[in-house]
Amino acid sequence: FQWDDAAAWVEVAPQLAAEADILSLVVFDGQLYGGTGTNGNLLLWNGADAWESVAPQLGAQSFIHDLEVYEGRIYGSTQPLGNLQQWDGSAAWTVAAPQLGAETTVYDLLAYRGELYGGTSPGGRLYRWDRVGLWVQVAPLFGAEGQIRSLINFNGELFGGSGNLSNLLRWDDVSAWGQAAAQSGVETDVLSLAVFNNTLYGGTEVLGTLVAYQNPAPSVIATGVATGEHDIGVGTFDRGDISTYASTATIAVNTGAGILPVRLLEEQTLTADTATVTFSNIDTAVAAWDAIAGTTSRHLVVVVNAGLDTALAIDQIRFTFNSDGGANYNNQSLIGVAAVASALRTDGLVFAASFAVPGTTGSGGEYGGGSLLIPHAFNTTNHKSVLGFGGAAEDRVDVVVSRWASAAAITQLDIFLFADNYTAGSTFQLGVVDERYLIEEQILAVDGTLAFSSIPAGAGDLTAVAYLRTVRAARNSNIDV
Repeated sequence: FQWDDAAAWVEVAPQLAAEADILSLVVFDGQLYGGTGTNGNLLLWNGADAWESVAPQLGAQSFIHDLEVYEGRIYGSTQPLGNLQQWDGSAAWTVAAPQLGAETTVYDLLAYRGELYGGTSPGGRLYRWDRVGLWVQVAPLFGAEGQIRSLINFNGELFGGSGNLSNLLRWDDVSAWGQAAAQSGVETDVLSLAVFNNTLYGGTEVLGTLVAYQNPAPSVIATGVATGEHDIGVGTFDRGDISTYASTATIAVNTGAGILPVRLLEEQTLTADTATVTFSNIDTAVAAWDAIAGTTSRHLVVVVNAGLDTALAIDQIRFTFNSDGGANYNNQSLIGVAAVASALRTDGLVFAASFAVPGTTGSGGEYGGGSLLIPHAFNTTNHKSVLGFGGAAEDRVDVVVSRWASAAAITQLDIFLFADNYTAGSTFQLGVVDERYLIEEQILAVDGTLAFSSIPAGAGDLTAVAYLRTVRAARNSNIDV
């Protein structure tokens, strides 16, 4: 059904064959899919007036309780064996994880901090998919709550709505559930959870009341919904770091091809002339931010506004990662000075070079700088690429691409010059691309192409961050959009 924006539902697809229930819906690649019971099919809406089947029942799995898009694929949670299923993108389901223990049902799926989780029954457990082929238990039964009916990420924490006693549970991010809000009246199940205007809502049964969770005792704030309908609950949870984290350190950075939202992790303003600026324990700072925001940060950003303490026209910023001073850095630069443009390629350096900053031969107070974007700075599968954009005030502009020939996750960054010091007052900022503002993210599990189809109407200017490798046996290949 489709809401008419006024007061009624309008049917846009009738029943397909013997499918009695559409238990779940998801949008993927700009199309609407539904998971069914009692035949465990995956259906695709034609955008007009009908369903069509794109994956039939797999084995004995009769119910697709939830659908979730994760890393560019559709996954389904099932009953009666509690499998995790993956759609092959064509015409069939495949098993991504078989039943674990005695859990017969996985009611809900949630992509949280880069991992895929499922809430189970009859043991009320929280499972995490290992990305290879198995469920792994990360939280056992809590009290008498035998069902986890719903999951959500709220204020950077994972919450579950339970069955039997309609508790709101909070996962400790390690190995256990804790109670966030107790049962409201005689309500038995929290069937759905949603965040709207920074407030957590829950749809419950059986009496059709509207419940507000208030740290943590629930109170009924509306009644009169017909029996069998699901009331709506609201919850707020006090976190001292939540009230200020978003308002104090978020900026936008121009990468040369668009604007990216950046969450600042650390800022250093020099109080004396300094040879090297170091950002250490980057992994710790990123993990702390991800814990607050409920995100998985992937892209590192550095912003520099600096000058030299010597009588030079310019000097180029240099940097190394993880104290690696070996010949593991390559650079390609495009340089503009006045009306003259040039290019430079250097390999096997013991540092990466980027844009230039001015010395004291310029006018008083002249500084320069720019930004560095390091896509996928924290994975351990690929070399690290650095995209630099900046220059020495009006005297010079640089666009630089560098590669660090290491698959290590970046934990330390040292920024220095050829033989000079940065002058007092120079400022260096370290941050990550703020994943909360990204519309869509895809990480290919197999060779293929990408399609972003969740762009909302009126989105305005768009920026894409891509870090890719072609399967062609060639030095490089153009990206077509």
